[in-house]
Amino acid sequence: MGYAKAKIKLKTQSKEIEEYALVDSGSSFTIIDKEFAKQLNIKYTGRKIPITSISGNVIFCNEGILDSIIIEDELIIQEVVDICRIPENVKELLKRIEVLETIVIGLHTIERIGYVIDTVTHRLIKSPSALAI
Repeated sequence: MGYAKAKIKLKTQSKEIEEYALVDSGSSFTIIDKEFAKQLNIKYTGRKIPITSISGNVIFCNEGILDSIIIEDELIIQEVVDICRIPENVKELLKRIEVLETIVIGLHTIERIGYVIDTVTHRLIKSPSALAI
């Protein structure tokens, strides 16, 4: 599996956060910690989703809609996210790699803006486009 660090920008009701976040190829959707989701005023859809964390724990999340996020200067509007309590051991791991511990960016999110993970440099790169004829 691959991972990368990506520059993100989020706006809450009271502040703007510009930080690095982990992009995890093992995560289909972006995961946001429940308390952080409150600060971002995320709307819930009513769906519940079980996910397996990087520590191997099964976590039950609620699906939500994030109004907007900027990743590597690309704006995404209306992104589906999974909202749950990120376990403390996972938060500690995220802190150790010097990224925001309240969000993990998933593949669906970066694919929407045309990025892939470079597994050698652990950075996001623009995906080469191909037209199948």
